[in-house]
Amino acid sequence: VAELVLYALFLSGLGNALLFFGTFWSVQVRCIVAFGRVSSVAEATHVKVIRREAAQAAEHDATLALSTLVVLHRSEQTLWIVYRKKVLLWRDEKGCFERRKVVLDKPVSEYFRTKGLSSNQVKELVEVHGTNNFDIPLPEFSELFKEHAVSPFFVFQCICVLLWLLDEYWYYALMTLGILIVLEVQLVERRLSDLGELRSMRMRPRQMRVLRNTQWAAVSSDDLVPGDVVAVARQTGFSVSGQDMNRIPC
Repeated sequence: VAELVLYALFLSGLGNALLFFGTFWSVQVRCIVAFGRVSSVAEATHVKVIRREAAQAAEHDATLALSTLVVLHRSEQTLWIVYRKKVLLWRDEKGCFERRKVVLDKPVSEYFRTKGLSSNQVKELVEVHGTNNFDIPLPEFSELFKEHAVSPFFVFQCICVLLWLLDEYWYYALMTLGILIVLEVQLVERRLSDLGELRSMRMRPRQMRVLRNTQWAAVSSDDLVPGDVVAVARQTGFSVSGQDMNRIPC
């Protein structure tokens, strides 16, 4: 009876461990364990995104379906997700998420007659699309180390160390575990250093002339939103009239 209890405890612990690590290794497992389906997108908190080419390939091979779990954002008027730095808006009439379409077939004369975006329109667009900059977030050390610690290879190495601890060579096992942790720490530090270098290569924002509320205003390039009309001067300086200025839709 005691052996059966030990076997049951071992199998239960193994099953819980696999389920725990499976939520980090597989999006499908995480969806099954931590989430449930809802009848309406308005009730959802997260969205499972499957790339179109991956979904088509999955029809022949299910292992090729690459999926990602993203947070569903909402405002008073729309729902949207951010996937690979791209904002995808929810369309009720189509029942899917898609990128905001840019109108390119308007005549040039219409851009010269435009009054620009209003303050309320700018506020709504900023809420959905965010600022006009490609931000490279710098994660915390603990966040990156956790990502490395739950990777399949590192977990396998830790399991091997635990098995070695059952033998007489426990000091070798502890030394191996220490070396593994040091190597993972160095990898995390390297990733943080590379991300810091990428952040330093970003272009600095510039002042732009934008037509808003029927007036030209100086706005940082980080504050541009879709639909802005920007004036680009051909010569040094700025002029809102004459042949030295072109209006360009944003």
